[in-house]
Amino acid sequence: MRRNLDLTYVVMDNAIYGLTKGQTSPTSGAGFHTATTPAGNPEQALNPMTLAITCGATFVARGFSAEPAKLADLILAGINHKGFSFIDVYSPCPTFNKVNTFKTYKEEVAWLPDSHSSSDVAGALAYATSDEHKYLGIFLEREAPTFEDLVAANHSGTEADRPALLAKMFKRYS
Repeated sequence: MRRNLDLTYVVMDNAIYGLTKGQTSPTSGAGFHTATTPAGNPEQALNPMTLAITCGATFVARGFSAEPAKLADLILAGINHKGFSFIDVYSPCPTFNKVNTFKTYKEEVAWLPDSHSSSDVAGALAYATSDEHKYLGIFLEREAPTFEDLVAANHSGTEADRPALLAKMFKRYS
């Protein structure tokens, strides 16, 4: 994220490791009971949105798998963004997570208000940590040079120089 690689990273967040028979995951809430945490999860849940925002992602969004058309629009926006795009997707696991269900999410989610500016980092963090709703939409979108752009700007020499540069490097470290 901090390098701003030009890539889109989609997290299907079901707050549990469903493929391993229901172990707690980093987004499982404190007190969450599973076979591996019968007394309840002792840790606080990680907030992927605040992590992405504070680590420098230049596009941060959240969708819900029960709204596939809107989710597809978010993913397409992330792909079209030049830089690191992070998209968290609420994707309930009906087998192992009986707390974060489709019904629960449908009652708790809300789309970001039109008044939210996706260039407002403080606002993005406030919506990402809101206790009022689990917000959906584009929280943050900003322009910044990508890692690839920065490397290209620092590149010296031409393609014709590459074999000589490689030979020099191999000689130096052999």
